Amino acid sequence: MSTEQNVAATIILFYIIAVVVGLIGWVMNIIALFHMSWNTFTTELVIRLVGVPVAIIGAVAGWM
Repeated sequence: MSTEQNVAATIILFYIIAVVVGLIGWVMNIIALFHMSWNTFTTELVIRLVGVPVAIIGAVAGWM
C-alpha cells in the first residue's frame, strides 16, 4: 500500500469509530432520559431532551 492509501484507510477507520461511538452515546442518552426523574426540569434533562432529535448533542450527553 502506498502512503496515500494508508492515510485514506486511517481516515476512514477514524470516521467509522466516531460514528459508532456517537451512536452508542446517543442510545445511552435515550436510556438515561428514561431513567431520569421528570418531577423537576433540570438543565441536564433539557439537554438530554434536545439530544434526542439533535444526535450530536445526544451523543455527547450520553457520555456525560
